[in-house]
Amino acid sequence: MVFCAAAAMLTPPIWQGLGGRDFRPQATNMAILLIVVAVAFRRGLRWDALDFVLALTVAEVITLSVIAYFSGLTWLKAFDSFNLSWLAGMNLFIGLPWLVGFALGSLWLRYSAPRQ
Repeated sequence: MVFCAAAAMLTPPIWQGLGGRDFRPQATNMAILLIVVAVAFRRGLRWDALDFVLALTVAEVITLSVIAYFSGLTWLKAFDSFNLSWLAGMNLFIGLPWLVGFALGSLWLRYSAPRQ
């Protein structure tokens, strides 16, 4: 997931944002890359659901840590409603594409199996 975020920063955005600090164009690129990677991991490498949940949990912890760092809130204050609302917003670009990729990869894996 970290590599998808880095790659999204290096690729040109699909659409122009509202200004210099608008992260949504790069986050959209990251979401598309996450879907592709999740499908590849599920279909190609045959990752289990537990692997996807663990990867998403690690990504959520890192994301909340970064949000808490920039907001200046640490330890239990990191679970402030401000930080959690940002985490929920970031899940549109991290968690949701990861789970969509898992679902698409699972469907592809199920229906591409040889029929007997």
